[in-house]
Amino acid sequence: FIRAIDTSNDVLVALLKRRKNMDITILIDLLPDSVKTDMVDFNDVLLKNRKNAIRVLMDRILTEEEKQEMKVTNLFVQKAMDYISMNYSQKLTLTKISEQLCITPNYLSELFKKHTGQNVSEYIIDYRLEKACQFLKNPQLRIGEVSEKVGINDVRYFSSMFKKKYNLTPTEYRNKQ
Repeated sequence: FIRAIDTSNDVLVALLKRRKNMDITILIDLLPDSVKTDMVDFNDVLLKNRKNAIRVLMDRILTEEEKQEMKVTNLFVQKAMDYISMNYSQKLTLTKISEQLCITPNYLSELFKKHTGQNVSEYIIDYRLEKACQFLKNPQLRIGEVSEKVGINDVRYFSSMFKKKYNLTPTEYRNKQ
């Protein structure tokens, strides 16, 4: 069964992301036939201990970031996170995001804090800095270009936020890689 999972990680991750609270038997029904044939002996175990099977399956195929994304159970919060991930390089505000979701900024702020433990602006900065780490792996990009790519137009502010989060300047981080 684990061998089957290894060959279909992308399929399973996509299914799990779309169907957070699905029954494991439904998940199995959605898998390709080639994977199902390797799982015949696993069906009895599934019926006895579904929750544990789901946990083992998710731990095996999901990265920590993907697991964190799946913990968000509120649709508005998930849609806000999706909007941020698609627009992080642009100017983002709580008002702009809440307008996209057709809810008030106060309501979004309250939901976001409740479900993620962060306020929206903290999440945006963290997301941008994580993206910056990916861009910093490219030595062709100057620090100012990385800063602009992640939506922070002030290089000094970008460097200070980066250092605050990672205890390294962007240049130090790049050199350490």
